Amino acid sequence: WVSPMLNQANCGSCVAFAAIGVMESQINIATGHPDLNLRLSPQNLFSCGGGYCDYGWQPATAAQQLMNEGVPDETCMPYISGATGQDVACNLSCKDTAQRSRKIRNYSLPTRTLMSVDSVKQALQKGPVMTTLSVYAEFLTYASGVYKHTSGEMLGGHAISIIGYDDSLQAYIIRN
Repeated sequence: WVSPMLNQANCGSCVAFAAIGVMESQINIATGHPDLNLRLSPQNLFSCGGGYCDYGWQPATAAQQLMNEGVPDETCMPYISGATGQDVACNLSCKDTAQRSRKIRNYSLPTRTLMSVDSVKQALQKGPVMTTLSVYAEFLTYASGVYKHTSGEMLGGHAISIIGYDDSLQAYIIRN
């Protein structure tokens, strides 16, 4: 049900990748086709929604962009910011972007004011959700298992998709 992993590379576009991953997976769930392999454009979402490689972006702003404008398929605007580390102008998107775009109907913020595992688990009953986490230096060398911050300086924020919860480990299962 979860769409394939992608690499944001050298650009602070993690919000676009998390949002696109959630949207593609939610479409797979809604259509009942786990292998639909819909490929939406993180570059379009990032470039046309106000993201900047050097500064990143906010999940709520990405959700608003997906609801108001939508996002076209990846061939309409392939991802190149990661290779160059540079922002790409929205007007480089294909001419028929609006006709090729898919939108979300709405979104919610289940833990906006209260961090609650139960509210996230309830939201996960409908599919993956997007969130953020604080990234510390040791996260860059994390390879597997349950991640828990133990040392190192904080490097900044990072957007990810939560795709499940493991009750026995009391840990979120994320897609990074």
